[in-house]
Amino acid sequence: RLYLSWNCLGNGGAKAAMESLARALKAECSLVHLDLSYNSLRAEDCVVLAGGLRDNHTLVGLHLVGNSASVDADGFVIARDVGSASGMRPASVPAELLAQGDDACMPPRLITTEEKGAIRACFNSIDIDGSGTLEPEELETALNALGLQTTTEEATALIAKSHDSAKDCLDLEEFVALMESLMLQERAQEWEKNRLERLSMERDRSLLEARTSCWICESWQAVEITYVGEAHAVWALTSLDDYQKATPLQQEFGKWSCIRMMPPDQVCVVLQVDNNIRLVDGLQSATLKKPIEMRLRQAEGMAVAATAIVPVSEVSVLYLGSKKRGDDDDGGDSCKCIEGQPSVPKRAVVISDPDNPGGFCVKPRITETEFRARKQKATWVFEKSIFAAWKFEGTKLYANACGLDWQHGKVAKFLKEQEEQDEAAEACGAHYGPFIRLFRRCAANGSDGVTPGVSMITCAELLSSAGVIDEQYCRLADVDTMFIAARVREKGADKRPFAVKVADTLLRFQFMEFLLRVALARFLKTKEVASIAEAVRRLFRSFEETVSPLADNLQTFLKDLHTEACDNILRENEQMLGVVYRLNSGRWSKPAEERLMCCKEFEAVLIGIDCFNDAFPARDVRYVFSMGLQLYPDELYNLDFAQMTFLEFLHGIGAVAHLRREPGPLAERLGRLVVGLAAWSKVGGLLKSLKR
Repeated sequence: RLYLSWNCLGNGGAKAAMESLARALKAECSLVHLDLSYNSLRAEDCVVLAGGLRDNHTLVGLHLVGNSASVDADGFVIARDVGSASGMRPASVPAELLAQGDDACMPPRLITTEEKGAIRACFNSIDIDGSGTLEPEELETALNALGLQTTTEEATALIAKSHDSAKDCLDLEEFVALMESLMLQERAQEWEKNRLERLSMERDRSLLEARTSCWICESWQAVEITYVGEAHAVWALTSLDDYQKATPLQQEFGKWSCIRMMPPDQVCVVLQVDNNIRLVDGLQSATLKKPIEMRLRQAEGMAVAATAIVPVSEVSVLYLGSKKRGDDDDGGDSCKCIEGQPSVPKRAVVISDPDNPGGFCVKPRITETEFRARKQKATWVFEKSIFAAWKFEGTKLYANACGLDWQHGKVAKFLKEQEEQDEAAEACGAHYGPFIRLFRRCAANGSDGVTPGVSMITCAELLSSAGVIDEQYCRLADVDTMFIAARVREKGADKRPFAVKVADTLLRFQFMEFLLRVALARFLKTKEVASIAEAVRRLFRSFEETVSPLADNLQTFLKDLHTEACDNILRENEQMLGVVYRLNSGRWSKPAEERLMCCKEFEAVLIGIDCFNDAFPARDVRYVFSMGLQLYPDELYNLDFAQMTFLEFLHGIGAVAHLRREPGPLAERLGRLVVGLAAWSKVGGLLKSLKR
């Protein structure tokens, strides 16, 4: 690397200096970064430098701000006359910096075909009555689901603005047009805001910190563009130079390809294949607001085109703004970043590498103004995280839940003395934590996915695996009898209808009664123990091999999920996740009921993103659903325990990432799962555009 900025080279002897530098650049050299900023080099001096760079393939970073030349998107030096419209006026350096900051802002992003598909998918999911139109109430629901708080009056006004007729509803095409206009308006506002912020920052920035076209400092990426097919010649044209320069693709092993350096932003690409303009396979496409006229190139052996100028209105879109170097983008194999490139910050500076004497490294570039603008990062605390409202299980919650379960049981039918009943209640309360782990695991195996409950087969398998079954007092036939007895609702009991659907399974309070009956029959009746409390203790000791891994798994999951890294991922994607949750909740809710997510709806989301693997098979959906739920004392007259709130949905997604057992910390696995959710929902890009 070589720094020659602010050396007044243009004041005298510039031509000789540039000739020496050009000779060095023509030869084999290891120079990768050259800074010639603010030397007042004349156009003729820069022409000499350009000649030396023409055959150089090692230099990837060049600064020419403050001279009568610029660097184009292909890395070539373009000399210009001082005082010309495009040149720098020596007496107005700050104005040049402001102009650079303005030009560096890419135009507002176009609407891609994937985003248009997301709009159509949103229409179909919100058109509840299947009429093919959206009334104001449905439009209000759609906009609110997409994170845009809208009233019925505002939705009515939007419909009125969308067409001149007297219709009070929107069909599909009108809805698409409305959403596209909102997106373009939002992107234009965001673009203008970013432009003004950048200009404001440039005014306070040191001249040495001006934005340049240096590929290293501005984090440009090498992107390979390919075309597979028969052709005489293929060229790539990009929005970087307004589609005016064509980069020829070279044919090798049946594939045409070229490599272009591109900035970390949206870049539009088209291919000229012989005399036809084509899109790049695998990339999203977008329609230009105004068609451009493109001049067709000619090559030896090609037929002469009927017309030399053709209009182009549709282009392929490549967005590198959130990609790290070396990552594959959405273009698959047709347009991808070159592997092996180091990841660099979006704004960087090249400095000496302290770990490699004589080498260099790339570090984040930040000015004093930017440093002052950044707030001191606060220490992460759970109470201010997205998980803050989570209710942890504990002694008080266990006591409330156990007390309600005990009230609905029929213990008085087989324990006549009050003293015995009190002893049994105390014993069950002491083991309520392990009981909940056991119930949820068994209910996940035997329920129908609507009401958590334990089936007779699951009960028999549990007792057999724990060694509780014997040939005298606790036979399989006795287990069946105790199961039926626990499931029967006592006559004269509270006759309020349960909110849950009663099936041929044991609800939570019934499962507790069933286990108490088993403990008494297996350990107290056989006189292996002398008290009810000891019988219950012996029973749960038999379940330790089953319960301990479940408790440890839940504790590990919550510990790994409730971290700053996972909190950041969920907060960054909270709006998108909220849309996924709202659009997949409440399908079976009654009118006026809160729209919550049931197990079947959660399962549909997991199937949609195809998240199952060997460690997390599809049969574990009900178990992972239960891992995301909090403990509710009332599981009879309130359905909250069987449906997910948004917070519980986030925990359910985290539990999926946990149970998949992929390598790496939970935050990384959760991040990959969230990316899959955004792609499946087809609203990730739409929400970003509509965000206010």
